Amino acid sequence: MAARPSGWIRRPADGDSVGAEMVFPLADQLAATEGKAAARALEAEIWPGRPPDREAPVDQARAVAFHRAVQSRFADNYAKIATDAGREAADLILERRMSPRARRLLSNAPWPVAAWLLGQAIRQNAWYFVGSGRLDLPGRLELELHDVPLLVGDDPALACRFHVALFERLFQRVVDERLRCYEGMLGRPAASCRIALYAEEIG
Repeated sequence: MAARPSGWIRRPADGDSVGAEMVFPLADQLAATEGKAAARALEAEIWPGRPPDREAPVDQARAVAFHRAVQSRFADNYAKIATDAGREAADLILERRMSPRARRLLSNAPWPVAAWLLGQAIRQNAWYFVGSGRLDLPGRLELELHDVPLLVGDDPALACRFHVALFERLFQRVVDERLRCYEGMLGRPAASCRIALYAEEIG
């Protein structure tokens, strides 16, 4: 039986953090792709001596170190790992943070209303997704991430891959399954990304 959604978590006061779903789905998909031993070894390296709490906010520095290690050490499979992890993260966020009733209401609302409401929920809990970075919503189906430490690496497409998959899945499940994400870097610093969603059939 699935746990009841606990709602959004308050931002911890003691330092920069991100939501657990920004990290541990990456570990799950690393295990699925490279084996459980590889995932366990990397977790032990980033969290020495004690297994991390997989539902509590994660210290941003450790989260960044984990993302960076996965991207650099498993480069050949990173695109798949990050994409699958982003989708898993979205599913977990909906399960843990949004009640079934709220999801039904959004799914039955006109898509502009559902997109706006989901965007506001994301904006109000921006730290969960971007830590010390900044998240802007220039349009109903647009997100801009600025100075986000989790966007690691020099390849723009790879740096954004996890967040693109996450937001695409969130909007597909809540707003319209036909939506697709297109991303592009905003220039320097490299830890910035623009994510636009579009489906010709819905405008």
